[in-house]
This record gives sequence, C-alpha cells and structure tokens, in this order.
Amino acid sequence: MASGAIWWIRRDMRLDDNPAAQRAMRAAAMIPLYVHSPSEEGAWPLGGAQKWWLARGLKVFAASLVANGSRLVVLEGEHAKVIVDLARSVGATEVCWTRRLDPAGIAQEHRVEEALDKAGISWSSSLSNHLVDPDDIVTQTGNPYQVYTPFAKNLRARGKPSQPKPSPPKPFPPKPVRIDVLPSVTGAPAGVAIETLGLEPSRNWADGFQAMWTPGEAGAQRRLALFVESGLAHYPSGRDEPAADGSSLLAPHLAFGEIGIRRIWHAAANSKSAPPESIDKYVQVLKADGSVAFISESIRGEVWRGLGTIAGGEVLSADSY
Repeated sequence: MASGAIWWIRRDMRLDDNPAAQRAMRAAAMIPLYVHSPSEEGAWPLGGAQKWWLARGLKVFAASLVANGSRLVVLEGEHAKVIVDLARSVGATEVCWTRRLDPAGIAQEHRVEEALDKAGISWSSSLSNHLVDPDDIVTQTGNPYQVYTPFAKNLRARGKPSQPKPSPPKPFPPKPVRIDVLPSVTGAPAGVAIETLGLEPSRNWADGFQAMWTPGEAGAQRRLALFVESGLAHYPSGRDEPAADGSSLLAPHLAFGEIGIRRIWHAAANSKSAPPESIDKYVQVLKADGSVAFISESIRGEVWRGLGTIAGGEVLSADSY
C-alpha cells in the first residue's frame, strides 16, 4: 500500500465534516480502522446502552463505507500495538484520527503517538467533535475558567464556527476516482466480525430504543432535520418540560461522532422556521462546553418520571437513559 494512510476511527463514525477522514483520503490508499479495546477505557467503560448503540452504529458505518467503495477493518487488541502492526504490515506511512478529550481517550492517544514515533510512522490528529479546543478557552493568566459567565463570554466573542465540509471531498491522488468512491483498501486484513465483539445485551431490554433512535450518520442527519424543522422553535420552553419531546435527542449521535458539531450549529443558526430567540437559546447551549454532551438535555419523559416519583414499582436500568 504505497503512500497509504490508516484512518483510526474512534468516536467519529461519519464521513461528513470529518477532518481526520479527509486527510486520510488524500493518500493513494486508505484503511478505515476501528480497534475494539474495552480494557483501555479505564474507569469509563461503555455501559449496556452505549454498547447497544455501538453495535448498530458500527454496522451502519461499515455499510456506508462499502457503499463508497471502501471497507471497515475491525481489529481487537491494545491500540498502540494493533495500529503499528497494521501500518507495518501494509506499508502505511501515516495514521489519522480525531482527538478525544476524556481521560481514557487522551491516554490512548499518548500511547499511540509514542508507538508511532518510535516506529517512524507519521501521524495527524484533529479536533472535530468540539467547536473549539477547550485548552484555548482560558483566563488572562492562562488558567481554566472556574466561573461559567466569563467562560461563555470568551467563547461567544470567537464568533460562529467555520462551515462544515461535506464528504467525500474532491478526487484523490494519484489518479482520479469517482467522487463517491473512497481510496482502495488493497492489502487490508479481513479483521473480525462486529457480531463477535460482545456488544449486544444478553437479554432484549432495548426494544424501546429502536423506536426512538436510528444509530448511524443518516439517522443523525434525519434527527437534526426533524428538530430544526419542528422542535427548534419551541426549544426554550420544551427543553424544560420533562413530559415533552422538546430536546434535540442528538446526544447519542454526538457521543459516537455520527454527526459533527459544526453541522448542527449551522443548521440551527440558519433555520428559517424558528424565531431568533429560540435559535439563540439553542446555539448558546451548543456553546456551553464546546462539545455538546446534551446528557441533561436529552432525558426522556418516562425516564424522568421514573427517577422523580415514589409511587412504587419504578424499576429503571442504568442503561435506559
């Protein structure tokens, strides 16, 4: 795989507005790689609901790659070893990925960076799941903010984020290819089947999830369009009503990077159906931490009632929200 790149897929399972993917696609050939390594998540392992989502999200993402002429490679093992071994075996000269800012994710990156440096393989990381790098939002003394108001003022002063970049980008060197086809993955190993990763629940408690969400990039785009069209106008009041479906419900899509934060920001800011005050409220929530976790904004009404009542019989799994 001469002049090839590995796209190390983490929590960025999308083609739209993905700088890591776009950089890897510039190579003559590219291998989209997902490494399954639960032991490296440290004190923050995936819960049952997250595993359920990941199982489906990976399958949907793999199918989207196939539709674009590529193939997802899934391997198991410690990230640094797996990535370096794969790069050496196929002759990849660069590894590209999207940064994670959680402690376990940062530790993973450091180990991978050290291993790649030692092996003489170049690498590139980008920050596409946040509006800005939190390390850039600091006080005049260079320290992190400890009060929200000045933090928000600093962030707002930066103006609107840049426009998201659609995918796939223009044809890749060294020879032109169709715009809807990704570079070849010749030489990539078969990998393991997603079904063997142990992500599915042992008993079927997640039926209700499928009525609420559709994992994957297309599902995220549909959810965003629906919210902008019919939910954004009522967001300032709807978000505070536990029984109402007043939030975006984009949290799980964002958690796995199935939609980019810039895509959401611009879709909301350019809405023609919502009043300015609703747009401003939502945009400011998006800017709250730059990453849009939306955990507290996305809880379902039935879960809220189950957690907040004492009528008896409220049994909720920790994975149900």
